Amino acid sequence: MLALKLPGSHFDGVFANAVLFHVPTQELPRILRELHATLKSGGALFTSNPRGEGQEGWNGDRYGAFHD
Repeated sequence: MLALKLPGSHFDGVFANAVLFHVPTQELPRILRELHATLKSGGALFTSNPRGEGQEGWNGDRYGAFHD
């Protein structure tokens, strides 16, 4: 997600199911702006993320930010 190169105004929708919680909190605003910019006018962004209690960091080789 951090290195995606997305075309502008290209997609009718983006389905980001259980993906954005792998993005560090400090990078999330940029990633959301980029996802918004890749949508056509009136496009939809769907996201879902596991719920947490504000934990963030590495668990083995996987990064997670579990927002409350």
